[in-house]
Amino acid sequence: MVAVALGAAALGAGATIVAGSAASHAQQKSDQAAINEQQNEYNQTRADYAPWRTAGSNALTAVQQAYGLIPSSKPYGGFTTSPGYQFRVDQGIQAIDRGAAARGALTSGGTVKEEQRYGDNLAGSEFNNYTSNLENIAGLGEGATSGTAAAGSSAASNISNSLIASGNARASSYANIGSAVNSGINNVMSAYLMRNYF
Repeated sequence: MVAVALGAAALGAGATIVAGSAASHAQQKSDQAAINEQQNEYNQTRADYAPWRTAGSNALTAVQQAYGLIPSSKPYGGFTTSPGYQFRVDQGIQAIDRGAAARGALTSGGTVKEEQRYGDNLAGSEFNNYTSNLENIAGLGEGATSGTAAAGSSAASNISNSLIASGNARASSYANIGSAVNSGINNVMSAYLMRNYF
């Protein structure tokens, strides 16, 4: 009878230890899968936002160069050679030259002054348009950076939660193993005492 009690106690403790270990392993495996998925999603989000962040960064650099905040090999950060500005300059000068040629005053001082005035006025208004457009693109980059940061924060939070859950499962398994061993020892001691004293 005592041998049966001892065997049952050992078997019960062993089953509890095995079951606790298997449950802990399953929880850890599930948590690792969740961590991997979170990391994959974050990496994809980061890759999706990358072109916007790059464009925004480049536009911000161009704005800084245009205002002389950082060095540039191009005058006004490339403003004077930008396609929109150059097209408007060329079209305006051609219109002035055609009008002057029709009046027979193509090479006159008045035509040169008119071209100069046109260029000055155009540069003033177009520079604001140029930098505003760059600032809009830089803003898209800022938004993409914010989106990437939010995705990173969310992924970090979710990964941390999974790591905590995995740690808790492991700790619970250790506690269950300790409890099973303790229970087994108590059962063996009870059986021993029953055999010797009753």
